[in-house]
Parts: sequence; C-alpha cells; structure tokens
Amino acid sequence: MITLRKIVKHYREGDHRHNVLEDLDLRVESGEIVVVLGKSGSGKSTLLNIISGIDTATSGDVRIGETRLTSLTERERTLFRRKHIGFVFQFFNLVPTLTVTENLLLPMELNASTISSGFREQVSHYLNEVGLGDRGNSYPDRLSGGEQQRVAIARSIIHDPDLVLADEPTGNLDYETGKQVMELLDRMVRDHGKTLVMATHSPEVIGLADRIYRLKGGKLVPESGPEQ
Repeated sequence: MITLRKIVKHYREGDHRHNVLEDLDLRVESGEIVVVLGKSGSGKSTLLNIISGIDTATSGDVRIGETRLTSLTERERTLFRRKHIGFVFQFFNLVPTLTVTENLLLPMELNASTISSGFREQVSHYLNEVGLGDRGNSYPDRLSGGEQQRVAIARSIIHDPDLVLADEPTGNLDYETGKQVMELLDRMVRDHGKTLVMATHSPEVIGLADRIYRLKGGKLVPESGPEQ
C-alpha cells in the first residue's frame, strides 16, 4: 500500500537548515494499522503530509499502491488525494458553516459532478455507524469534541479511500473520550478494510496497532519488533 524510500525533508530558515526527516524508509501493507509515536515537533505531521502528497520530500521516493506520488504534479497529487486518501485531524477540520450531513457530502462532491440520492443514503448509513444518526442537521459547534471527531472519522471513510491518515486524532479530547474515539476509528478502519497510518504522542493507542514506530532523529525506529 505505502512504500517510502530514503525520504529526506529539510527546511531552510534564513541561513539555517532544519533537518526533519533523514533517509527514512517505511513500508505499510494493505489493511494494516501503523502507529508513529513521537514528541511534538519530531516530524510526525510532516511525514503524513509527505505520504499524502500535501508536502513533497526534499529527496526520496513515495508510492501509494502503484502510483508514484513523487512523479505527479501538484494538481495530480490533489486529485489523487481526493479519491484515495481520507484524513482525521486533531482539530476535526469540519466546515463550521455546513451541517453534519453537508460535511459528509463534501468528499463525495469533490469526486463527482452531481450529488445523487444515493450519496445522502450513504451519509445516513455512516452517521448511524458512528452513533450520530440523529445529528445530520446539526452544525459542528452544536456537537461535543468527541461527536465532532466521530463525524470526522465518518468523513474520512465515506468516499471509500484506500488509505486513512490520522494526525493526533485524540490530541484535543479528554482521555475517556479519546479512548472511545480510538476504538471507533479502529473498528471503522478494520470493518471497511482500510489501511491506517496514525501519528500520535499518546501511548494509549498502541494496543490498536499492528506495528508501532517511534520517530527519532528523523528516522523511524520499530517499537514492537523489526519491520516486516
């Protein structure tokens, strides 16, 4: 599903070069849940952005399935991301002026020229899956943090992507709510046969992962045995 080879990412601030990722390799198989641990500023978000094509590596090769992202233009990467990748963010990233239903319709709108009645049936189905079947007409500010993250999880999967990326999905939630959200994300990803790469500094999510890495010094260090 994902192959990263010799990924290097540098930023320049004036005359200073900030090294974020250094000669990083990663392979993720289809259907796996992989967790990347690391402290704030270690490069976890940068890694996810490179996997998704939001950002580009200074050097190295990125492949999602048979697609080599490093050979695509920015527009081609955007179109690929819309179809094949779903996101779950720490701060939910729901559109505040859209209802819950409209937020879930958005990924499908971006991949289709018209909205069909079938899309609305999908929204209803996914809202029921995350326990929010009666909140379709609510706006995000009327939902709790945990409810907003449930909507974000449904939105990340509703357009049937191959890959889901989660960046600190419990970082803005209390422990108990975060635990419930992670259990839901785990169930949704596995039930729908998706691949998940999650970046976090929260060790409580470790039990859900097939493989765990720690990002240290710009490289991934296996936490639970050697990389397969």
